Amino acid sequence: MNIKGKEKNPQIDEVFVLLGKARYFDNRFIPALEAFNYILFKYPASSNINLAKIWRAKTNLRLQNEDVAIKNLKQLIENNQLSNEDRAEASSTLAQAYINTKSLDSAITQLQLASQLTKK
Repeated sequence: MNIKGKEKNPQIDEVFVLLGKARYFDNRFIPALEAFNYILFKYPASSNINLAKIWRAKTNLRLQNEDVAIKNLKQLIENNQLSNEDRAEASSTLAQAYINTKSLDSAITQLQLASQLTKK
């Protein structure tokens, strides 16, 4: 609930991440992009902001907007303090973007980075 410009539910950003993921997996990419963008613009101090940026990039990849995804992921990796899990997710998504654009050397570098940051 938004009362007098203040959000009264502290978990609403998490709900929009789940909504965006559900739409993504349902192959409804434009509505998924809207959910992730809503988090980025409405809740810039959210603890889920990095996750929303990564999923927004994944959605852009499915919409064949590789250049946008690459630019946003590079910026996210360079400018933010990401957890190892988020950095691995961002690197693997960036690797997929490079594969889609036939930049295999760059993809290998990102996959190696992602593999070093994960246990699996």
